[in-house]
Amino acid sequence: MKRLPKYLLVITVFCLIVFALVLSGFRYFLPRLDSYRPEIESYLTKQLNSPVSMTKIMGEWQNFGPDIQVEGLNITNKDVNVTAEKVTFSFDVWRSLFAFRLHFRELTFEQLYVNYHSPIFTGQSGDITLTEPDDISSIFLEQFDRFKLIESRFVFLTPSGDTSTLHVPELMWLNQKNRHRAQGEVTLDTPVNHYGGLKVRLDLYTTENGLIDNGKVFLTADDIDISPWLSQWVKNNSGVGEAKASLSNWIEITQGRITGSQLQIHQGEMDWSNDGTSHALKVEDLILRMRRQENGWLADIPYTRKITMDGEEWPDGYLAVLYQPKEKQHDEAWRIRAKNIELDRLYAVLPLFSFLTPDFVRQWQYRQFSGMVNDFALDLTPEHFEQSAINLSWENVGWKRWQEIPSIQHFSGQLKGNMQRGELNFALANSEIDTGELFKAPLNIEKGKGTVYWTHSGDDLSLWSEGLDVQATSAWVTGDFRYEKQGEDQRLSILSGVRVTNAGDAWRYLPEKYVGKELTQYLSEAIIAGNIDNGTFIFHGDPADFPFDNHKGWFQVYAPVKHATFKFDSEWPALFDLDINLDFKNDGLWMSSAQAKVGKATATNLSAVIESYRQEKILINADIEATGDELKEYFLDSQMASIGHTLEELKVAGKINGTLKLDIPFGGEDVVASGDINLKNNDVTLNFMDTTLQGVSGQFRYHNDKLESDTLTANWFGQPLAFSFTSHNDTDNYQVDVGLKGQWDIQKTQGLPSDIQQKLSGILPWSGNVNVKIPEKGDVDYQVDLTGNINALNSKLTAPETQDLKTSPPIVISAKGNSETLSVNASAEKLWKLNSQWALGKQLRLLQGNLVSSSIKLPELGSQQRLTIALKGLEGDKWLPTLMAFSSLTPSENEVTFPDNVHISLPDLNFAGQKWRDPQTEIMRVSDGVKFAFSGNELRGDVFIPETSTPWQVNINYLYFNGVSSDQEEKTLKMASASDPNALKFSVKNIPSIDFECRECWVNGLLLGKIQGSLKQSNGTLLLTDGKLKNSSGELHVNGEWSDDIAGNNITKLQGKLKADEIDEMAAYFGYIVPILQSPLSADFSLQWHNTPWNFDLATLNGDIKSTLGKGRIEKVNVGQAGKLLRLVSFDALLRKLQFDFRDTFSEHFEYDSIKSEITINQGIMNADSVRVDGVIADIAISGKVDLLERKMDLQVVVTPEISATVGVATAFAINPIAGAAVFAASKVLGPLWSKISVIRYHVTGTMEQPKIDEVLRQLKENQAL
Repeated sequence: MKRLPKYLLVITVFCLIVFALVLSGFRYFLPRLDSYRPEIESYLTKQLNSPVSMTKIMGEWQNFGPDIQVEGLNITNKDVNVTAEKVTFSFDVWRSLFAFRLHFRELTFEQLYVNYHSPIFTGQSGDITLTEPDDISSIFLEQFDRFKLIESRFVFLTPSGDTSTLHVPELMWLNQKNRHRAQGEVTLDTPVNHYGGLKVRLDLYTTENGLIDNGKVFLTADDIDISPWLSQWVKNNSGVGEAKASLSNWIEITQGRITGSQLQIHQGEMDWSNDGTSHALKVEDLILRMRRQENGWLADIPYTRKITMDGEEWPDGYLAVLYQPKEKQHDEAWRIRAKNIELDRLYAVLPLFSFLTPDFVRQWQYRQFSGMVNDFALDLTPEHFEQSAINLSWENVGWKRWQEIPSIQHFSGQLKGNMQRGELNFALANSEIDTGELFKAPLNIEKGKGTVYWTHSGDDLSLWSEGLDVQATSAWVTGDFRYEKQGEDQRLSILSGVRVTNAGDAWRYLPEKYVGKELTQYLSEAIIAGNIDNGTFIFHGDPADFPFDNHKGWFQVYAPVKHATFKFDSEWPALFDLDINLDFKNDGLWMSSAQAKVGKATATNLSAVIESYRQEKILINADIEATGDELKEYFLDSQMASIGHTLEELKVAGKINGTLKLDIPFGGEDVVASGDINLKNNDVTLNFMDTTLQGVSGQFRYHNDKLESDTLTANWFGQPLAFSFTSHNDTDNYQVDVGLKGQWDIQKTQGLPSDIQQKLSGILPWSGNVNVKIPEKGDVDYQVDLTGNINALNSKLTAPETQDLKTSPPIVISAKGNSETLSVNASAEKLWKLNSQWALGKQLRLLQGNLVSSSIKLPELGSQQRLTIALKGLEGDKWLPTLMAFSSLTPSENEVTFPDNVHISLPDLNFAGQKWRDPQTEIMRVSDGVKFAFSGNELRGDVFIPETSTPWQVNINYLYFNGVSSDQEEKTLKMASASDPNALKFSVKNIPSIDFECRECWVNGLLLGKIQGSLKQSNGTLLLTDGKLKNSSGELHVNGEWSDDIAGNNITKLQGKLKADEIDEMAAYFGYIVPILQSPLSADFSLQWHNTPWNFDLATLNGDIKSTLGKGRIEKVNVGQAGKLLRLVSFDALLRKLQFDFRDTFSEHFEYDSIKSEITINQGIMNADSVRVDGVIADIAISGKVDLLERKMDLQVVVTPEISATVGVATAFAINPIAGAAVFAASKVLGPLWSKISVIRYHVTGTMEQPKIDEVLRQLKENQAL
């Protein structure tokens, strides 16, 4: 022991010597290290198993030990490349000796660059694990107790697979055995952004193998991209895009994997996409905690304040989720607790956690939950669902339909229990429930509430309700149900009251699965409107046995529908204003109603029956009462539209009744419709013929589109008619065949002028057929064939006469056309024939036609609109009154227009006693009116009828009329004294204003001269003004009026003046020889009578005549034309008497200075009050009257001789003025007797044919003197 100090000293000295030697060696070799660089590189390459190269090595000895600097360090490895611009090793020898391990006073890496080729993080499904360290990493973690990094870079692959660069401005690292600590500031570059200000603190522990075992990491960052730190699997499955945050994060590592984390996000933003929709999340001061629970995870957010997603702030709530994956010891399990969770926010957030349970996230996405969960507690084991338990309360929750789960909205309530038992309290408000194929449309629940309970044990299930009250679209249901299932047996019992405000929505509540597809479809289309106040729904039995045709259950819905609209078939119109009772019983439906509206028609005793759903048809019976238009509209809206189109053409007025029977299959087959229609005094308008059958009575039947009638009776044009019809569908048209038959009284035939009706009598039998083709689209075509016989008619007309009618062949008429045009052909064999084309409309228009005698070839109808009439041997005198009667029809009775061009040819026309040779008439429409052009041997001229109210223009260039013989003159003159009661009356108001002129007018071989004047229509009166007849012998001026009285009788008034230089010249011009010579005439007259201007009615003739004859003489009278005129007043007989009495004086002419007369006429009686003859040998005064109607006279004649003359001459002269003729010449040499007479008086009486002349007084001059 005493030697111990010595030994220790020796040892110490030895060590010091050795140390001195070593130190001296270091001091020698350190400055020369660069020369040994290859050997050092080889050694390090061998130790690191990686190539090592350096550009320069420098060293020196310091007090604490060697100080070595390496420049241009480069280490290449398969996993990592390391380069450094400069590395400084300051080795602390003394501390290393005392610590028995290497201790560096300073280890600094300047501009270190580390590039990792492989990921440094591993793991899937969110389990991030650090990889094992390589040789180079081991040096830093094991060999160096501390080191410092300056301006260094680390390039590595993040868990998401992106390449990032970690910039280290300055970092201190401290290693203590298996504990490793670090502190510093780094910046991070991602492929997208550059983030700085990341403060790092590490406290890690490694295993003996150098693996990081556990520890903590604290990071503080501002505006850092966190998306690269998510694993690639998480990133792909979550859809995360950009994620930035200013955060603080504590990360716990246990057994080499991350086991917990608390992330406090001071401010953060993240965006991601889900099903093509982008979302953005913003948070402030959010804490997210995650920690492992065995192999599962517990994640919670203690509060959700200040979370904004897609611009909307989250409510403050709480969420905790525990997930345990399936392992040997236990199954997959979930434990969820939450408060105030808005479900629609989770729709976008959950995909971020799809790496945990993708199936659950996918189902959530499909259902798109919304609403607020107030409290949520769920223990869920997916593989043992029966072990799950729940306690849940929510408000306004909704989700989309997915698979068999219906959708719902605004669903609030509370659910608690488990699979064995539980209860659900719910409330609905304005909720839409989509049940998929169960109902045809989503259920729109306005409000509802109730409680549903359940118990479940094994195969037994009980489900029942209390207080169900649901108000949906148009429906209100209150009641309860109970469902029991024991093994394979099940039973459902339902009892509820039903109120429906709009039965048209009943289709929403028909479960097609149980009611049947066909019936559901039918009732959905049939029930359109109505309301139910006290309906009842009963169901009891196994739903699988519905509709209980085996009588093992009971189903009934009794629904008294009020004010319903029911459409029994899609092709038939609906029934309106219907009170109908619907009674569903098991597999049948019975409907009944006392009255309903069928369109606008009324149906009574209505019944509709579906005896069995399996028959798939409904039978309907009803009585119908309607107007014709209502029934037409009903059929038009049905599949029997062809009958409706028929009723359009056969328009029925008034009420009709009938029956309706429908057999309607559900499978789309044709509906069978049948019934009958009864008519009673109805008016039927045939639109295609524009005519009406009145008082139609009878019955017709229909079977689908076929019609068949009995013999119907009616009145047509006021005449009885019997007809029948049938109809059917052919390929292209609906065809109606009508048979007509009539026995008509000609006097009751409408449309004939009254004058014609009064002169025709007898029965007109006729028959015909009408064929009507009504296409589905387009115009109606019809064919009419009529045959009539006029042999039984009698006529008082001048034409046609009775004999003409009795010998007439049957008249055959054939017409063919549509609603726009009509072609008519008619003929009477051997008499006449006709073809024509008409345009139908409000006014009937004749487009073209030909009417010819049978001996003339009938022209064919062409394209020109023209009417041609060619009739041979027409007796114009006989037919004129008949034609004039038709021309007097009012426009309402004769609404027919004719073509603009009419040609009339009447060869051998006999009219007014003259045979007109080949007269031709052209009627043409010109720009401003209609022009009649006449041509022929006897007549040439034209008549212009303007369209305006200006007068007609009649211009006759030439007229030759020579149709009245001398015998006819006598007859005409005689008949003029009496009115013809059968003469046709003319309506003056229908005669237009006319300006006329005849330049050359010949009458009976006499040229009258020029005739002109104007006729003006004025309020039903025809005024003649400026009437004038002028020729070389004199002229006549006349004005007048032609009017009707209240009774319709014609009244004629004429006023005028007649002038002639010599009366004998005027008489000679007109073919008469008169005894008055060289005497000028001036006469004024004003006459009036009740008849037409050309028919004097002597019984009503009134007026006055004033005439003056100038100086002249009367020659001796000869029998001739003058005698005929003088015979009117028996002047010829008086002259013969005077000649016999005074032969001595009446042998030559009688001269006078003037003859003046004023004559008035009253009711055909002519009064001569002032007739004065100023003769050379005597003055004559005449007074008295002449009855022109009875042809009697009563005249007083006073003769006052001036010189000697015979009495006969004076008397004869005195009588002459009354007749308007001359007295024959008296002898110039008067006998002695005439010179002795002072006054002679005569009394003329008798008739014009047998006058009686009596001398009343003969006073001599001497007696006068006495």
